[in-house]
Amino acid sequence: MNTITDFYLMAIPLPMVWKSNLPPRKKFVLLIMFSGGLLEMAFGILRATSILTVSLRIPAKFFSESPLTPP
Repeated sequence: MNTITDFYLMAIPLPMVWKSNLPPRKKFVLLIMFSGGLLEMAFGILRATSILTVSLRIPAKFFSESPLTPP
């Protein structure tokens, strides 16, 4: 859900910047700055995917045992 919200919030200013009366170089720089959220979204998707795949491979018993409790 956070990734969808991030994408939506990142996409809001892009059409406004593109339609503005700025020189093309400044438009490009602004679009790159606002699109920096794409990197954050990619890492968020990778993190969620890795958490889900690791939790499916490791049995639940592994998470229930604490190294501090005696056997």
